[in-house]
Amino acid sequence: MPFITFEGADGAGKTTHIQLLADHFAQQGYPVLVTREPGGTQLGNEVRALVLGKAVRPISPLAEAMLMAAARAQHVDEVLKPCLAEGRLILCDRYIDSSLVYQGVALGLGLDLVISINEPAMAGLWPDLTILLDVSPEVAYERSILGRQDADRIESRGLAYYRQVCAGYQSLAAKWPERFCVIDANRPLVVVQADVLQAVSSIL
Repeated sequence: MPFITFEGADGAGKTTHIQLLADHFAQQGYPVLVTREPGGTQLGNEVRALVLGKAVRPISPLAEAMLMAAARAQHVDEVLKPCLAEGRLILCDRYIDSSLVYQGVALGLGLDLVISINEPAMAGLWPDLTILLDVSPEVAYERSILGRQDADRIESRGLAYYRQVCAGYQSLAAKWPERFCVIDANRPLVVVQADVLQAVSSIL
């Protein structure tokens, strides 16, 4: 079974579309695992709370990237590789591309450094398919910030940061077109979900 990741700016609709997709394939009899990064393990959830929490603590871009990589190493070893060995379809909310965009592009560390940090953590595990839910920075910002009172530390970095994130994802999709499927997520949910289902069905 393939390892499928979902990427996009906060507010793009990843969580919603992953759950709809998981429900669909579970009804078809597929063994499905839904997971996320940072998270998916106890260590990953602790890193998530540390990195995304709004407590006042300075975290340098390099430290942030290394914390994300540490959570990823645990996730790959404890969850992703064992579940793939069991033949499960994995739907993962964020993976390496989030680190490349959020720390590599938007925080200025560069793709090469972030890849070098993450290569040992990934142990060769790259996604078979990456669904990029593409929304405008303004739409993403409005969905994730303006309508909420509980935005996390990264979400709270402002519209300029969202613009860097969205541009970063476009650059990755251009860099790895064989792996990325870019879906316009500015459209109605049912239309977007139909495209997501078609993209995933095509590799099963």
